[in-house]
Amino acid sequence: MEQQNRHSAIVKSLAIYSSLVLISLAAVSLIMQIWRADMRIPFEYGADSVMAGEWVKSIIDNGWYWDNPYIGMPAGSNLRDVPMTDNFNFLVVKIISLCTHDYAATINIFYLLTFPFIVLASYYVFRKFSISPYISFIGAFLYAFLEYHYVRGLGHIFLGAYYIIPLIVMVILRLFSGELDSVKNDGTSRRLIDSINPRFAGSAAICLFASTWVYYAYFACIFLAVAGAIRSLWKKNIRPAVAAAILIAVIAGGVVLNISPSILFQLHHGKNPAAVDRVFHEAEQHSLKISELLLPVTGHRIKILSDIKNQYDRETSYIYRFYTPKVAASLGIIGSVGFLFLIVFLMVYRKTDDKAKNDWDTLLPYLSILNMTALLMATIGGFNIFLAHIIRYKIRAYERLSVFIAFFSIFALLILVQNFYDKYIKNKQSTVIRPKIISIPRQRILFYIVMFLLLAAGLYDQAGIYSTPDYDTVKKAYLNDKKFVRQIERIVPSASMIFQLPYIPYPESPPLFRMKDYDHLRGYLHTTKLRWSYGAVKGRPVDAWQREVSSRSTKDMIREIFSKGFKGIYIDRNGYKDDGEKIVRDIRNILRVEPIFNDDRTKVFFSMIR
Repeated sequence: MEQQNRHSAIVKSLAIYSSLVLISLAAVSLIMQIWRADMRIPFEYGADSVMAGEWVKSIIDNGWYWDNPYIGMPAGSNLRDVPMTDNFNFLVVKIISLCTHDYAATINIFYLLTFPFIVLASYYVFRKFSISPYISFIGAFLYAFLEYHYVRGLGHIFLGAYYIIPLIVMVILRLFSGELDSVKNDGTSRRLIDSINPRFAGSAAICLFASTWVYYAYFACIFLAVAGAIRSLWKKNIRPAVAAAILIAVIAGGVVLNISPSILFQLHHGKNPAAVDRVFHEAEQHSLKISELLLPVTGHRIKILSDIKNQYDRETSYIYRFYTPKVAASLGIIGSVGFLFLIVFLMVYRKTDDKAKNDWDTLLPYLSILNMTALLMATIGGFNIFLAHIIRYKIRAYERLSVFIAFFSIFALLILVQNFYDKYIKNKQSTVIRPKIISIPRQRILFYIVMFLLLAAGLYDQAGIYSTPDYDTVKKAYLNDKKFVRQIERIVPSASMIFQLPYIPYPESPPLFRMKDYDHLRGYLHTTKLRWSYGAVKGRPVDAWQREVSSRSTKDMIREIFSKGFKGIYIDRNGYKDDGEKIVRDIRNILRVEPIFNDDRTKVFFSMIR
């Protein structure tokens, strides 16, 4: 009988989680109007989304993203100079690519899957803390469909895959509650930390998993340190602090393991500080204002709310010289209520003991402390400035803590709703609607309806202009470039090297006139029959050669790149103040050949084959 009950529970859980996947995919399809999309064309096609596309296409073409012989010519690109910890998400991309060899379909599918991933992780954590299934369902969907998720899009696709955050918050709350102090909770264990504690071992596994998201791993370490220190002070016991230290060490070890190829490469070839160049003021530039958490999403579907956000951004952006207004931080109306509640709760809360009325009451103090910690870290002029000095500016975008704040805020509201439900709804049986099969109290039905309407309103409120891609504009630009690359393929032999102008450092370069960062990668996204100069990591010899040869006279530049075996010159006219008129005229006069143009005449190609 016990085995049968276990089997039944497993089947029920599989049915629930499968339903969550289907419902979340249906919801994102509706919000994004996915029927308008062509899955063979990326949802986004510009700036960071082009760079992410290069990673995905490199995995398809070369097996992994580290080495790409199609860019960074004449030597090829080696991304080991740019440490990335995202190996688990790259593995997911790899698995998806086995089903389709099209990079656009692969990255689009990955993005869509991040919604059910977050829903599943959130629902699982809420249920672990005894939130009822229906209320957990509401919270999971509100969290998965934040403005943060839409805005990150394809450009910051792994930041948008924030399904690790509910799991790491679960670990932090367990640490706060004392569940990770020892093997047993009855005081019989004498050991400081016992690694065979199943719950501690599971928490360590989650921390190791979290190390594949460097930003979220870093923030998790801060929260673990705060939770361990406070718990130790409350209990006058070192165990929580030691537990936190061990979990932080697991995360740090995981990060080192993930970036070990970069570490080994730089040990052999020397450090390259230019590859990921950070400066002090970026921690301030990429910090957060409380107002940005509470304001409506950018491009809200209700015009008056959209106008409020636009006016705020427009009239306050000049105040701070380096500060950039954020478009991914809004908590939405529902999340904002939870955020404000946690702040007020922290002001009036008085610590007594851990024996509260129920499990949820013990969570609210922990969530309020974590919420305030995140706020003090993320806010402009906050403690992030001091940490930026300690870690030498390697982590700069503290405004990304908003996605943690959103989880704390939504969780707090779920606890309030659950308490209300248990007190006023759950046990009320006076008035009953009696269908043929089941009996449901009228109050409960009304509660379900109200909660569903709140979910619908919340999803609508959180979905601004970034929730639905501009499919038509993207398609036009994508097909324009594809057509142009096909023309180049017909002119030069297969595997020809193409030199790209103007010179742009890779990675991370500010816009050059009307040319956005990573625009030079667009050519590679459409072919493996050509090899491109752009993509050599800055600070290395190939990049230095490209920069130097691009600064020569046009005649000397052409002579040098021809001697290296390049067969053509590709010019993005958006990167020139004069629309490239002078460079195009000079190359035409020297090569004595007529160039070809793309349809909107923003790109030019000269063949160097004689």
